[in-house]
Amino acid sequence: MTRKPLTNITEQKRAADALRRSERELRQVIETIPAMVWTALPDGSNALMNRRWTEYTGSSAAGLGWQGAVHPDDLKRHMEVFSASSASRSPFEDEIRFRRFDGEYRWFLVQGMPLVDDGANILKWYGIVTDIEDRKRAEQVLREQASLLSLTHDAILVCDLNGILKYWNRGAEELYGWTPEEATGNLTHGLLKTVFPTSLEEITAEVMNKGRWEGELAQTKKDSKQIVTASRWSLQRDEKGSPVGFLETNNDITKRRRAEEALKRNESYLAQAQSLAHIGSWAFEVPARKLLYLSDEWYRLFGFDTKDSLPTWEQRVQRIHPEDRAGNQAAINRAIEEKSNLDVEFRILLPNSTVRHIRSVGHPVLDPSGDVTQFVGVAMDVTANKQAEEERERLRRAQAELAYINRVSTLGELTASLAHEIKQPIGAAVTNAEACVRLFDRDQPDIPEAREAALEMVKDARRAADIIDRVRSLYQRGSSELEAVDVNEIIREMAVMLQNEAHRRSVAIHTDLAAALPKVMADRVQLQQALMNLMLNGIEAMQETGGDLSVRSQLVGDGQLLISVADTGVGLPADNVDKIFDAFFTTKSQGTGLGLAITRSIVKSHRGRIWATANSGRGATFHFTLPSTVAVAA
Repeated sequence: MTRKPLTNITEQKRAADALRRSERELRQVIETIPAMVWTALPDGSNALMNRRWTEYTGSSAAGLGWQGAVHPDDLKRHMEVFSASSASRSPFEDEIRFRRFDGEYRWFLVQGMPLVDDGANILKWYGIVTDIEDRKRAEQVLREQASLLSLTHDAILVCDLNGILKYWNRGAEELYGWTPEEATGNLTHGLLKTVFPTSLEEITAEVMNKGRWEGELAQTKKDSKQIVTASRWSLQRDEKGSPVGFLETNNDITKRRRAEEALKRNESYLAQAQSLAHIGSWAFEVPARKLLYLSDEWYRLFGFDTKDSLPTWEQRVQRIHPEDRAGNQAAINRAIEEKSNLDVEFRILLPNSTVRHIRSVGHPVLDPSGDVTQFVGVAMDVTANKQAEEERERLRRAQAELAYINRVSTLGELTASLAHEIKQPIGAAVTNAEACVRLFDRDQPDIPEAREAALEMVKDARRAADIIDRVRSLYQRGSSELEAVDVNEIIREMAVMLQNEAHRRSVAIHTDLAAALPKVMADRVQLQQALMNLMLNGIEAMQETGGDLSVRSQLVGDGQLLISVADTGVGLPADNVDKIFDAFFTTKSQGTGLGLAITRSIVKSHRGRIWATANSGRGATFHFTLPSTVAVAA
């Protein structure tokens, strides 16, 4: 019989004893832990359940076991979690319900850690079971509170104190793009930090300290679009008053914020436009005479400080020039009484004695019963316009004075011609008077012939009187008086008046006048002067050589009358043709340079146009247009 060799197992025995002692010591330690601690074999079967487990379930590991204590609705899912962790040799945690010895179920967080050997084989499982019933109840409270708001379009979010999302309503899905399945549970601060780029720590710290927080947040949606929300956070507590999580509501105000920004820009543009145009807007309450709104430019126009409160009605009245207050108030009262628009001009007197001219235009606001409750409008600084009007009036008077001087000077030069023109009808009247006397002195007075001679004498006297009247009208000062004028008649009058002057310069006057021309609205004397200046200009251009002066009238497009004065004289100055209508420009040795300038002013004041062209042969032609009464009516 062969004997087996002896093996020294002393070290193995010592190791085994040490392991047993360690397990006993570990078991003693586990029994003192105030939580349910467990160990399990690789297949998940019970190895150890501590005293706390036995006390809670009322059974030992060898009896009911942990599977029997798990809620039936949770067991299958939990085994799937355990199997997945076993396959991956990784820790796990799961929330399941365990039954207490009295039949009540409570929620617990089960956490397990595998013990793995060098060959990656699981030797044993170690774990701990933590009571989370209070937390689950708090979460349920949060969900119930959030569900009450599930019908709103606001985004409702619920997360616990660790930042884990527990609720994500339809409004949140519509706003941010993530579904509730994507957002809750497995997504924590990663999603929140995408949605809320602002420091969450600052917000949650304030909520924990004050119980609530609200403000505006710039946020990012799932599709990376930027939005602005009005966000409100509140701290949620359990039945014992302990904080358990946060309830958040978020409302998209991106459009409103953009509209507000656009409104601010528009208000800025309006303020700049009002400043540039010197226009201030206003509104006042009618019954109480109370100013409701004044723009910054209104403050500036009336000399008030925008930093001060709205001035009173009396303070506004005090800014109005004392001489204009009554008229301003009467205009406002009339607009209120008649429920009509307000349009009034007045002066304001600033504290530094500066005077401004203001035009105020307003519109009434009526209530449902038709009574005027408010007036809104604008105040415009028209000081520059008033000054320009005064300057234009001064220039008009100066121009009228120059025109008068020009007429007097021209008529002075025409004294000999006018004297001859007047002498002719007077001489004819004397001759007819003498013939009338002779016819009466006959033995047999020739009454019919004497009567004929007397009638001719009357005609000659009237002709002389007409000539004197025309000359006298040109000598008179006076304001412009518009009337319907026959242009052809004026051309004929000027042709008669200047006939002798033309004959003296060997110039023949011809007229070519269109029949049935419409009349023009014009100042008769000014139109006479314009024609006289142009005709004399043509006559003087031919004083050395003689020639023909042609005056033509015709109707052209748009109801405009075209009058042309053509001569066969020296023509236009080649180097300065663009200056011939400038004041004091002349090519004549004795000229004043005012005739053509005044003529242009007269034509422009009648809304006409004047220009000059060189003839194909000798001389030049001056043209000017006048709107007919037909064109004015159109």
